[in-house]
Amino acid sequence: TLQLAFEAEDRGAGESESDGEPGAGRFRLLMHVPLSELGETWIDAGLSGGRFRAAIYLDRADVRDRVSAALPELQTELVADGFAEVLLDVRATADLPARARERAAGLRAGRPVASSLVDVRA
Repeated sequence: TLQLAFEAEDRGAGESESDGEPGAGRFRLLMHVPLSELGETWIDAGLSGGRFRAAIYLDRADVRDRVSAALPELQTELVADGFAEVLLDVRATADLPARARERAAGLRAGRPVASSLVDVRA
């Protein structure tokens, strides 16, 4: 079962549309998927204009090491696909931020904790 929350983010204080690419929005994605080889996998990603950042949260240290080793290749592919800046990181599931944990609990229960563009349980 894939659980996905996708929302628009407000601009920070003092930021204007001209601070990024014209017309570029900011979006946040939280995805949870139990993968047979990786275990419980959480991806907390953000997209703003030509910038993409993602933190991948995994339970097991050996899996984090394997995924970390693959990040440079993924970063190269994302830059080749047109992203100007790509930041990728792998972290322990215990480091998942409180806001993401709250949203994750809502996803699991089928009750989004906030109004988003899309909250889907598939």
